[in-house]
Amino acid sequence: MPLALITGGAKRIGAVVAVRLAKAGFDIALHVNHSSSEGKSLIETIHQHGVSAQMFCLDLNLLDEIESMFDNIHKSMGRIDVVVNNASMFVYDTPDTLDYVTAQQQLRVNLLAPAEITRCLARDCSSTALVINMLDNKLFALNPDYFSYTLSKAGLKSATEMMAMKFAGKLRINAIAPGITLQSGEQSQDNFIQGHANSLSGVGATPDEIADTVLFMWNTKSINAETIILDGGQRLLGLNRDVAFLESN
Repeated sequence: MPLALITGGAKRIGAVVAVRLAKAGFDIALHVNHSSSEGKSLIETIHQHGVSAQMFCLDLNLLDEIESMFDNIHKSMGRIDVVVNNASMFVYDTPDTLDYVTAQQQLRVNLLAPAEITRCLARDCSSTALVINMLDNKLFALNPDYFSYTLSKAGLKSATEMMAMKFAGKLRINAIAPGITLQSGEQSQDNFIQGHANSLSGVGATPDEIADTVLFMWNTKSINAETIILDGGQRLLGLNRDVAFLESN
């Protein structure tokens, strides 16, 4: 069976991707940080699909421990075929409220950790493997909200293409850039519903669609160094603020 590593896999989008891949016959290496209780419950769900699953705990700010996590996965589960770099740190700031400590944490988790994970995969893989980086449709419709988060994801977009070039023949490296997908933080339900529907097609991405796109990228071997945007065309609406700050109608 192929083996998939999903970072930040215990909850929300990561959990949906994990279950979808398990249903498709993947063994699952589930990375978690603070969500070990949710991870244990998800492992039980995954086992119901007749595949193997184990949980690996690590704060991705600790970049020098990522290689050890990879070694542990390799020893206990085998070589990884797919990595979904889903874990993300998402803290609000703007260019005039930039806090360097928080910004550096977001850069480590959102950019440097996926780059280190990819390096480790390229070192260990025995045949062509797949990396999928989770981006954000904000990169295609820039606004100053979530400034350092957006910088980190912009770096990851460029890294996706550069790493695809460097590791050609060993790794395929792609990305998915969803728009608003789930209600989060202090966002009200009304605001989420409005933001999710605010697109050219009147709908936004769902976790199931993201999981289906992961499988599509796995099955379509010609896709490489590509970003698929799932936002219903929202990026073309010319919003001057993040969709989370849309005013209610």
